[in-house]
Amino acid sequence: MSRLIVFGNRDFPNRKLVEDELKLHVERGTYRTIVHGACLSGADRYASDWVKAYKSPRPFMVPVVEEPHPADFAWLGPKAGPLRNEEMVKLGAAFALGFWDGLVRGTVGRGSRDMLGRLLEARIPVTVHPPDRRGMVMLPQDLKSPEEALARAEEFLSDRCAVNALLRAVV
Repeated sequence: MSRLIVFGNRDFPNRKLVEDELKLHVERGTYRTIVHGACLSGADRYASDWVKAYKSPRPFMVPVVEEPHPADFAWLGPKAGPLRNEEMVKLGAAFALGFWDGLVRGTVGRGSRDMLGRLLEARIPVTVHPPDRRGMVMLPQDLKSPEEALARAEEFLSDRCAVNALLRAVV
């Protein structure tokens, strides 16, 4: 089964956007495992709720399952989030969907930024959706490093020029 990683802000406000994107990718692709960080709010929660409620329009399709990866902050402290992100990426995925406004406010957004960087380093294609509108910008394939790709993505997201920034790291 192909794995699809979902990540994003724990305060991401647009549940419908997450649900619509999951439905689109599951029904037109081969994604049957939805991987997320098991946060109790935001994009992870919306993804978990969607998987549990999803009914395929084609009964012969393999069911969609979720693969939650909760971070153990009680045991590992602040490094729990990055270690969880590393585990999710190391297990591999065909694609990733991010739901992030591109901002870091205190602890909110740091995990999304970390996950995006890890996905780019692993050369896993990513689409990042800010909450307010849609669009698409494909970053050039001549990027020199994942760091450059991440910097360009953050620039697009912070300027609100791109809502669906399709990121591909070329190392």
